[in-house]
Amino acid sequence: LPSVKIGGPCSSVAYYYRKNYQNLEHFTQFIDNTNCALDFYSFHVYDYLHWDRTKNDFTGRVTTGLPVAGVLDALNNYAVNTYGTEIKMVISELGGYVSDNESKKMVESLGRIYFPGSGFEWDMQVKSIHDFIKVSSAIANTMVFMDHPHMIEKAVPFIILESFGWDPQYGASLLVADNYTDKSNWYESELVNFFQFFAGVDGRRVKGFCSDPDIQFHSFVNQNELLLVMNNMSNHSESLQFDIPDQDRISKISVRRFGRQN
Repeated sequence: LPSVKIGGPCSSVAYYYRKNYQNLEHFTQFIDNTNCALDFYSFHVYDYLHWDRTKNDFTGRVTTGLPVAGVLDALNNYAVNTYGTEIKMVISELGGYVSDNESKKMVESLGRIYFPGSGFEWDMQVKSIHDFIKVSSAIANTMVFMDHPHMIEKAVPFIILESFGWDPQYGASLLVADNYTDKSNWYESELVNFFQFFAGVDGRRVKGFCSDPDIQFHSFVNQNELLLVMNNMSNHSESLQFDIPDQDRISKISVRRFGRQN
């Protein structure tokens, strides 16, 4: 029989960094109550964004990036200092959301500005605005979890294959039935960009450094390929200069970019 691992509490939040980490007690109490003996501990990581009229952009409660990295480090330090052992983590859901009805209406308004039209195709284009927010958060969080391989057992972006049976228009669906009714013809939502961004990222981790603290950075070597994976966490464009050994031996460069146009 396959082994069964037991964990929890699958908390719906991860913002234990708030109030100068005073909120961390909510999770460390669960570790204490289970004597730090579960196979893994778990929570969800979401960014909850709203439309900020002064900034003309989506802002809000962002847990992605350094905040969740700090929580992981704090929890592991607590476990080591208190119980003499590290803990394993399962991030059972992650992503980003537009969190209030007014901001959701703003998504539709932006859709009318940037994607003139109507009907199902227009709906999918409007959905792409929200999809961008979800995928951006998921990419940033995944980059954090890649920095914690000693802790992270699994991290799952909240992207489901399809939801036709209970809500054909559900926002987290990767596949959407044509006109929400035709199951013989499926369309990929822009959530597929999460998987396309990381497609082919494989190999062995190699040392790489980025002096810009706003840039998440990983580097891998896979056979004769060097893969540099970067994510800009700031709200403005960044310029980078690469310093790669033996650059004269590079025969081909390809770039894959995920982002918003101006």
